[in-house]
Amino acid sequence: MPDLNALLNADLTDVSTEYPVLPAGRYTVKIVKLEATKSRDGNTDLMEQVVALEEAAQDRDGKPIGVGHQVTDRFSLTPTEKYTTDKIHARLKGIMQAVQGKDAAGAFGNPADYIGQIVSVKLDVEVDKNGAYPDKNRIARFVPKD
Repeated sequence: MPDLNALLNADLTDVSTEYPVLPAGRYTVKIVKLEATKSRDGNTDLMEQVVALEEAAQDRDGKPIGVGHQVTDRFSLTPTEKYTTDKIHARLKGIMQAVQGKDAAGAFGNPADYIGQIVSVKLDVEVDKNGAYPDKNRIARFVPKD
């Protein structure tokens, strides 16, 4: 166990608070959380997704990122004019296909049943247009299992 006094008194001058950002691309991950939740204001249903790397990688600056590094993302489960029910169903079907294969059929079911599954995802880098927030990874899509 680390020495608490050493942790609290360490020089933090050169410590970065930036969260590592992986280059856009395909990654093998484990689904560690998949949960239907509500937005902070309670008006929108969301699917919260957390995946963890199953293999080491490098961030955009070439620094090593270990197995277990997590990427968190959410998508709306509440249809709108632009984000239709069909688009929501397509997102859910993509997760099903990543776990079950391209022939996945039937209902999506309980999100908790997907936890622990090893899948492939395509990650993108989301850049805040106003520069108020740092870049971050988002799950562009789950890749269907062959």
